[in-house]
Amino acid sequence: MDWSKVKVALVGERWVEESDSGSNTAFMRQKLLQNKAAKAHFIPMKTHHAQIEQAQSRVEANYQTIPRPYSMVVLGMGLDGHTVSWFPKAQGLSQELD
Repeated sequence: MDWSKVKVALVGERWVEESDSGSNTAFMRQKLLQNKAAKAHFIPMKTHHAQIEQAQSRVEANYQTIPRPYSMVVLGMGLDGHTVSWFPKAQGLSQELD
């Protein structure tokens, strides 16, 4: 596989610094983007902005660079059953999924 032609982006991220143990960006860099896969173009979701609302337009612009349709999407699941930041019993979740 020519990893230099691969774009990797997150579906969800905690708005924490990469040094935080909960950072999905850090997890991707440590677990996936190693060896040959280090040549992939990684598009992190977290920016330098303190508040996610301040970063929204930058994040959206970054994600617009990913060609559609997506070739593949991989979703994980947390120990509590959450996926892509949809947490079980979260307020408003059932309405959003209907």
